[in-house]
Amino acid sequence: MNSFRTIIDQWPSRGDFAADIGVTPQHATNIYTRDGIPSKYWAALVASASDRGIDGVTLDVLARIAAKGAGVAA
Repeated sequence: MNSFRTIIDQWPSRGDFAADIGVTPQHATNIYTRDGIPSKYWAALVASASDRGIDGVTLDVLARIAAKGAGVAA
């Protein structure tokens, strides 16, 4: 996974992603559009990925994506 979008695309739907990290569907669409998952959602994202059996979503991966400028991390 090399962008926040590729991570979001692992969820069955944008609505599922939104529910899992605790945002509205519209906010999830905005996150996807700007290719940036704010860091305050990272813990919920990693936990829900694990619950769903989505491999490769770790805090380290999220930090690496943010550091390379693939999206907004804060």
